Parts: sequence; C-alpha cells; structure tokens
Amino acid sequence: MNIKDHCIVLHNHNLCPDMDILPALDVLLMIPFSYTFEQMRATKGTSNVLKAFQTAWHFMKLIFPVFSVNWIAKSKPPTRDEQVRMASLALILLPEIALAETARHIGFIGGSFGEKLDLSVLTERNGLKEIYSDIAIPWMEVAFKDWGLVPNPDPLGPDSG
Repeated sequence: MNIKDHCIVLHNHNLCPDMDILPALDVLLMIPFSYTFEQMRATKGTSNVLKAFQTAWHFMKLIFPVFSVNWIAKSKPPTRDEQVRMASLALILLPEIALAETARHIGFIGGSFGEKLDLSVLTERNGLKEIYSDIAIPWMEVAFKDWGLVPNPDPLGPDSG
C-alpha cells in the first residue's frame, strides 16, 4: 500500500482529499522512514521495535496534521453541515491512516532486519487513545481554524470590550 491508497479510502467515505498533497507527503514520509531505518540498523540484533515505532510515530504526528483540510477536501465545502460531516469523518479516519502508515514503515524496516512486528502489542503499550489524540487534536485545531468552524477567541478576554 502506498500513500495514494489512503486517499482511496477517504474517497470511499465521501471525502475528497486534495491529491496535490501527495508529492509533498511522499517526500515528508521519507523522514520517519529513513530515521527509523537508521535507528534499527544501528541497533541490529538488539533492535527495540517499540522504540522504533515511537520514533516513527513522533514524525507522523508532526506530518499528518500539517495538511489539515487537504486530507478531506480540495476546497472548503459550501455549507457548515458538510464541513462538520467531513471533519467528523476525518477525526475517525486520519488517525487510522497515520497508524497504518507507521505500521507499514515499521513492518518493512523490521522485516529488513528480521524483526517481528506485533502491532497489537505496540498499540496496546502506546494506547490507542493517545495515538488518536496525537493526530486528531492537532488536525482538528488547524482544520477548524481554516474553515472557521470555531470563533477566534478575543485575545484580551471577554471583558475587554
């Protein structure tokens, strides 16, 4: 599976990701892959797959939210209801895609060094709740601001008027 396949998943859920993000995303995803590969190569024979997963995940949680609403639409949907519908789906799907991409990296790298990967153990130790919040919260903050779904708070507070 490559990153374009994840966009097909989003399309199947009636989202319309901006395919123009794919070249930049492919380049950015080389960072966690290369860094994790080098980490496991340096510790070959004693590799810590959990540590490698955490390293790759650190990069994924920085990369995935950057593209914000581009994951779900090429342009802002015309109605607030459609924006909320799409954002709600993204809150569920994007962490899954980031997790799948991380697992793909770790699986390939681990296999290259003869390491066995049991993703259920990795996600259990890391906690799926934290994994979801690592992607969903930063993504939501950017997306909701981009689409104006939440009002900008008054920096001086409610009594500044």
